[in-house]
Amino acid sequence: MRLGVEEFLPERMKLDLSSAAARLDAGSKGWEIDVAGAYLYGAPAAGNRLLGVVNTEPDRNPLAKALPGFFFGDADEDGVRSRVELDEETLGDDGKTRVGVDLSPVHKRRSPFTVRATLSLLESGGRPVVRSIERTWWPAPVLVGLRPLFVGSYAREGAPAEFEIVRADAAAGLKAGQALPVRLFRENRAYYWRFDDNRGWHSGFTETDELVLTTQVAVPAGGR
Repeated sequence: MRLGVEEFLPERMKLDLSSAAARLDAGSKGWEIDVAGAYLYGAPAAGNRLLGVVNTEPDRNPLAKALPGFFFGDADEDGVRSRVELDEETLGDDGKTRVGVDLSPVHKRRSPFTVRATLSLLESGGRPVVRSIERTWWPAPVLVGLRPLFVGSYAREGAPAEFEIVRADAAAGLKAGQALPVRLFRENRAYYWRFDDNRGWHSGFTETDELVLTTQVAVPAGGR
């Protein structure tokens, strides 16, 4: 058994992050974050160094409270992630500064994304106080959302795979839509066995998509 003993030092500073932007969208040239740092005994953290990093990842249901179970965005972007380090800043004499976040990693995306900024305010000895702030990137005025009406990732064998469809804006307002194109694909997998010296025999598969249905659907205003 290994036992680790560490010394815990309580934080000596506070770090407050705020932003006037309730959400981010295609009209947002950047994202500005107001930063305020101070020592717990009251003095501003004047001249202290501020480091930061911004991470982005898809948010499949940014409207979970209003529209639970609905998925928005392009499934091909599920694996898209980004991490960008911010330029180092120094707090002003009042212990404040404003940080600008470049939104170019999400500007061309077709899915909602979570944009999370994590900022570290360094004490004079180098120990950081870390806080995060995040906003949702909404790529278009209206997005189509799908909610599967079956439990789990797969419909029961022999049963129809049914879905609810909505067109929603960033405030969860339901909009009408006419002649929305629908394409249904069958995912075909061809399995095989492979042998190599490192892993021995192991299985794998190749995958192709077969278009089996093309149709249209209409969505009423305020409905699904």
